[in-house]
Amino acid sequence: MLPTIRVGMWKDREVSIVGIGRANLPLADYLLSEGARVTLLDRTPRASLSAAALSLERRGARLCLGDGYLDALSGEVIFRTPGIPSTHPALVAAQRHGALLSDEAELFMALCPAKILGITGSDGKTTTATLTHRILKEEYGGAGVSVFLGGNIGVSLFPVLPRIRPSDLVVMELSSFQLEGITPRVARACITNLSENHLDHHGDFDTYLRAKSAILSGAVPILSGDNAHTRALARTLPHPLLFSAEHSAQELFSELPDARRCFCVFGDALCAVSPDGVTRRLLPLDAVRLRGRFNLANILAACALCDGLVGQESLRCAVSTFDGVPHRMQSVRTLSGVRYINSSIDTTPARTAATLSAMETPPIVICGGRGKGLSYAKLATALVGMARAAVFTGEDGKAMQAELLALDPDFPALYRTAFADAVCAARAIAHAGDTVLLSPAATAYDAFLNYEQRGRAFTELVLGFPTPEE
Repeated sequence: MLPTIRVGMWKDREVSIVGIGRANLPLADYLLSEGARVTLLDRTPRASLSAAALSLERRGARLCLGDGYLDALSGEVIFRTPGIPSTHPALVAAQRHGALLSDEAELFMALCPAKILGITGSDGKTTTATLTHRILKEEYGGAGVSVFLGGNIGVSLFPVLPRIRPSDLVVMELSSFQLEGITPRVARACITNLSENHLDHHGDFDTYLRAKSAILSGAVPILSGDNAHTRALARTLPHPLLFSAEHSAQELFSELPDARRCFCVFGDALCAVSPDGVTRRLLPLDAVRLRGRFNLANILAACALCDGLVGQESLRCAVSTFDGVPHRMQSVRTLSGVRYINSSIDTTPARTAATLSAMETPPIVICGGRGKGLSYAKLATALVGMARAAVFTGEDGKAMQAELLALDPDFPALYRTAFADAVCAARAIAHAGDTVLLSPAATAYDAFLNYEQRGRAFTELVLGFPTPEE
């Protein structure tokens, strides 16, 4: 937790930054400009460092690199890269000696003068954050108010911090890694849903839940009414806003009578309903372009986040033109009657099950990658119930295949070691009218830098398939 931010507080202060990634480079730049004595620590050897990292050394930052990079960790304040748990022995030892532990997101939120709308959740946070940003831009694009989007979505907001004014709006996607052990400062906090995720990092589900729920501290809470864990949180909070793609407002108010407002489907429209039954029509259901019930929940979450900030026309225009974000049920190509869909963002079994539920016909699913310490029993159930066949690949592909075949020994389930071979195997068993769906149910870190790179690899392979005439 950071102390109260004040002018000049970083001058000559010993600060360590663990991890020289895309978020921490702007953080280091800011701290150096404020006069801090900065040490950058990373396992990456010097020969592999980016030019941006080396330029920080020329400005006075000390580099500590290689396998033993955390052996001499020190400093009054330590900024942790989100990928390293706060329970790491080196971090625990440093705190025992008086160091304060924080991260880039916490410092940005402490410094930001504008209202921040924070979004987290096990699934759907990027879609919700992106759409919230679009709705606000639609409303304020020509009104002299700037709307910024960043955080876990992949864009550090530190470079634009000098441009942010108190009258502006900031939309931040925040992961459990970023929220772990910090005190967020957001005006409105949305949790899209909660399910088992990142247990390899957090150790257990309760720790993961604590990290996620930290976003609610001092904020207007906006919570899913479709998820047991978020409903449990809603019961502990005063006057939450609820959103639901599965339940009526009457059902939600019956269970959670302290709710301030419910955003749900009523008849042929998305509506905001007050406890006294007053119903405000937001936009017609047929204006929604995104497929899937879970995406409808994301849209309702964005409407709740923007409640009172935008007019009905801005909601309608933004939602009716929103096709989603890359790597999320992204249509790549139709070839010989076979449709190929990239949903590389699906890094948990629950996310793959949700994507399968949105498919019109049972697809051939490509699954596999590096797992997060989660069970694959629910994945097997989802595949048996909603897929035509499965092709597994990567580190956890064999474990996924074994779980599936234990449930249904006759289910068509292939394994290919290489990702490209798995994509080709899916193509080989597809016929006209089929869909080949990349929905891995695991991270990409066994073979790729991230899920985006995996999605691009899938897209390039599919676009490279020759047409029959070729």
